[in-house]
Amino acid sequence: LGSAQLCQTDTDMPEITLSRLLVYPVKGCTGVTLQAACIGPSGLILDRQWCVVRADTGKFISQREIGKLALVVPHLPEGVCEQLDPPPGALLTLTAPGMDEALSVPLAPQVGPLRTVTVWEWTGVAVDQGDQAAAWFSSFLGLPSRLVRYLGAEGLGEAAASDPEGPRVRVTDPDFALGYVTSLSDGFPFLLANEASLGDLNARLVKEGGPEAHLAPLPMARFRPNLVVSGLGAWEEDKWMSVSVHPVGREDVERIELKAVKPCGRCKVTTIDPSTGIASEGEPLDIMSTFRSGTHLGFSNLIKGWKHMVFFGWNVVATNEAKARVMRVGDVVQFSGPRTPYPANTPAFRVLKV
Repeated sequence: LGSAQLCQTDTDMPEITLSRLLVYPVKGCTGVTLQAACIGPSGLILDRQWCVVRADTGKFISQREIGKLALVVPHLPEGVCEQLDPPPGALLTLTAPGMDEALSVPLAPQVGPLRTVTVWEWTGVAVDQGDQAAAWFSSFLGLPSRLVRYLGAEGLGEAAASDPEGPRVRVTDPDFALGYVTSLSDGFPFLLANEASLGDLNARLVKEGGPEAHLAPLPMARFRPNLVVSGLGAWEEDKWMSVSVHPVGREDVERIELKAVKPCGRCKVTTIDPSTGIASEGEPLDIMSTFRSGTHLGFSNLIKGWKHMVFFGWNVVATNEAKARVMRVGDVVQFSGPRTPYPANTPAFRVLKV
């Protein structure tokens, strides 16, 4: 196949569609399922714009440390993610088991005190969301915490002389996507997953018959994607670099061009039951280690540190032209641009420039 050819060239092949759209307004908390979402400067609108950090160090808190973070449920006004800017007075409301009152914070960016925070490799400044939000999360998590919001390019007004210095915009790993930005995600603005791949993983978990086979079928929520496709064969997403989302029934909207830039290495978060916040003994990481490790996929021929890592889903970036465009559940998805086979001596990944 040439780079301009699509994987849906066979007339017998089922149509590939966008089956789910999700945002995670607060990093590590439950996702919000959407029917439509607008692409913003750092991913889907309102995705991972907030995170909870340790009050003393500013380091982000994740489900890896405190599983019950998964039980915090964000609520968004209907349709708010379909536009770049939220309506005046719109709120993000958070609820959690055992918390008598919900926590509400404005969706519109607010000027506030800046705080130095660290999310993985990035240390920068974010806007503190106030003492009420801090008290709410500290009470629920049992750990002194602060809720902060990503600044991004907006700036949110002039910084005071006493504010900490540091970057306000977080860029993606230049080895995989040069010149792109993300927010408080694990590193890239979008995560794409395939329904059929999850189905195959669950079938293997049952067939293996191990001590945790009863966990199947595992829900897609364990993998926390933004974009989920159906109609594509299991693990076919590994073969393609370019992803086009074609609006259905909206002739005035141009297609959205995405690039799959890096396979997503999975961690302990996938072992946490999103309905309880409790981790399993090892699934699905154990079953994935039998067929989705860097060794099995040939990734470790290219990057030695990926030898024992396991992979599910792809990190994705959007071209600049896609900004402000809206994608909807049911839109047609096309894959193109075959990847170099991973065991080959030539790189399977290329640096993508804006």
